[in-house]
Amino acid sequence: MKLGAFFFLRGHHLAAWRYPAAQTAESFTFDFIKEQAQLAEQAKFNMVFFADVFGEEIAENSRSGLKFNPVVLISALQAVTKNIGFVSTLTTTYNEPFHVARKFASIDHLSGGRAAWNIVTSANPKEATLFGKEKHLEHACLYERAEEFVDVVKKLWFSVEKEALVIDKENGKFVDQLEDWFVNRAADGFNIMPPTFLEGFKDIVELVIPELQRRGLFCTEYEGTTLRENLGLKVPTAASVHGAVTQ
Repeated sequence: MKLGAFFFLRGHHLAAWRYPAAQTAESFTFDFIKEQAQLAEQAKFNMVFFADVFGEEIAENSRSGLKFNPVVLISALQAVTKNIGFVSTLTTTYNEPFHVARKFASIDHLSGGRAAWNIVTSANPKEATLFGKEKHLEHACLYERAEEFVDVVKKLWFSVEKEALVIDKENGKFVDQLEDWFVNRAADGFNIMPPTFLEGFKDIVELVIPELQRRGLFCTEYEGTTLRENLGLKVPTAASVHGAVTQ
């Protein structure tokens, strides 16, 4: 079994922010978010997941619209953890492939292979105005753009082989090879959605996880050092991406 913690920091219940034990104000601080991530790692969760959406109206007494940039969050959290993976949602509708490829490649490299991208298209028409667009893309166009977008990002990611970073000072070689790789599929599992923080998540960590471990359904230690290893996914090869493109 693979487990992911879905961090919606005001809680997944509509009124979670008003629950007496909920640390609503603290959820807007990095110390609080760091504590939750480290708690998830202590319980051997495979990953922490952050959703995202633009253009939500901030209304009185509403929890909507108040979110951190998840790419920034996972970048910070990888520095205060060691094994757990981090997944950030990022839309293909209002971004560009090069920016996305560069951001996630940087975080993944600096974290030792613990970053992942949750690929979505934008469903909220109000997002268009935030990016200087007159109107939102038609539904069919959203997925046409997304398909091409992801293909370009993959090719950018795998345009440099891992072995290409030679750093041969004596002969003056740094990068000497450009090839495409293939991104393996996602893994099945569960996103655990605590109703409140901190109490709700601690209950999962202290009561649910030990029972899953006792039954042999969930790991007691991380199996590797990267998110891919901990999800049991194979490392892609350049040959696989070339084959997928030409088939």
